[in-house]
Amino acid sequence: ILSSNMRYILDEEFKSMVDKLRLLAEKDGELKKVITYIDMKADERGIPFYDMFFQIMQRAMAEDEARQWVREL
Repeated sequence: ILSSNMRYILDEEFKSMVDKLRLLAEKDGELKKVITYIDMKADERGIPFYDMFFQIMQRAMAEDEARQWVREL
């Protein structure tokens, strides 16, 4: 279990990473479309952009792990 201080540090690091991607999106049309889509979905669900981004990342990682597991069968 993480301490609240450690959770805060991880949250800030995650937000910093996402913010860097948002800056990169200014020069990358495809990335900008993805960021805009995530922002739209976050608004639709009434959740913060960072939470929506995190949920998408979690799902993608879980799907990758499942594909890897199936390949190893």
